[in-house]
Amino acid sequence: MLDTIRQWIVEFTDWLLEILLWLPRELFALFMDALASLVESIPVPDFVNQAAGAFGSIPSNVLFFAHYFAVSEGIAFVLAAYLIRFIIRRIPLIG
Repeated sequence: MLDTIRQWIVEFTDWLLEILLWLPRELFALFMDALASLVESIPVPDFVNQAAGAFGSIPSNVLFFAHYFAVSEGIAFVLAAYLIRFIIRRIPLIG
């Protein structure tokens, strides 16, 4: 009898813990979905479309060396670093 009651208590605490851990996960998932839909609703600026046309006029010799020296990855790294710097500077007591 005592083992049965102990097992019920253990099962109840496991169930309660599962519910208490499920709620923050679901709230976080809902928050991330809302944030993603907000970011996706931002329109693409016009200069991005114009930049795609500007790259079409670059000669093939320059494109070969830009690809060889991984210029596109380097530009992505630099822009990511500037973005991270911008975000960190906005955090109180850190930036």
